[in-house]
Amino acid sequence: MNELKVNYQESIALLHGKKWSIRKISMELGLDRATVRKYVAKVIQTRKPAPPQDCLQIRPSIQRGC
Repeated sequence: MNELKVNYQESIALLHGKKWSIRKISMELGLDRATVRKYVAKVIQTRKPAPPQDCLQIRPSIQRGC
């Protein structure tokens, strides 16, 4: 399987983080939309999920389930 160069992967992650659409990213970088979609999926899969909002308001000594 072919892999994109790291600089393209980082650009896709950066632009997706700035809420760019897949179409706009593909046009900007000159890549196929399916390729961009594939690497956006990788970015989403590797992100650590944010803690639930209610956990942020509890004192640290009580945060057992968060």
